[in-house]
Amino acid sequence: MREIIEAQEGKIGEKFCDIKAEYKGKVKFISNWKISQIARAAGAPYDKKAGIYLKISVGDFVRSNESLFTLYSSSAHKLQHAIELAERLNPMEFWGGDN
Repeated sequence: MREIIEAQEGKIGEKFCDIKAEYKGKVKFISNWKISQIARAAGAPYDKKAGIYLKISVGDFVRSNESLFTLYSSSAHKLQHAIELAERLNPMEFWGGDN
């Protein structure tokens, strides 16, 4: 992601938050629509420093407390809104694990 941003001469938002897995398990599904809504809450696409860096893919096994994605924004308020939305929407589904 950083390479793409640098190639476009952009910058990553100074404010960020890792969203972590509550349980261990295999990633079954990632909702593109939900990810898009969360990114918009962070300020994307108008805030060029806002966005999401997905760290996992469908089929990956994740451990409890492992980082799933990082939210970026240049606004603390929008970042907090995106965090709350991510927790509410739960954009990923998992198989197995502790859930």
